[in-house]
Amino acid sequence: MDDSSEAMERILEMISRDPVYISDFKLSKSYTDISNYWNYWLVSNTESFNLLKAYFENKTIFNKNEKEELDTIFSAHFNSSDEHLILFYKNAEDDIFLKLKSEKVVNTLNIPYWSILLKDKEIKKVFKKYFKSKKKNIMNVMIFT
Repeated sequence: MDDSSEAMERILEMISRDPVYISDFKLSKSYTDISNYWNYWLVSNTESFNLLKAYFENKTIFNKNEKEELDTIFSAHFNSSDEHLILFYKNAEDDIFLKLKSEKVVNTLNIPYWSILLKDKEIKKVFKKYFKSKKKNIMNVMIFT
């Protein structure tokens, strides 16, 4: 089984459970902005990545509330001791952005963090189950363990 198939298998297994965290907040930024901020957050908060800090600058500008929300989510993701999945879905988007932390999925970089952008109707159904708002610029977030 290749890395991506293995990762997808883990994701589908995790979303079959109830989420441990559900939130939505106003966010006008893109999934790329979230991904860039994760990279910046990770190297800024991890001693082992400190050498990379010079290569990652905070290219996205989030307001205080957005930053606090993302910092809380990323901290929980980083500090989780087991598998951890964050799903980001922005209303009216075709894609879903997810962050997977899993030691069970082997990758060439030998780090447990995955960032994946995908289109998947089954995962979108999970969002529809928990979120009713259709307003634009609302980021829906669910965390699974």
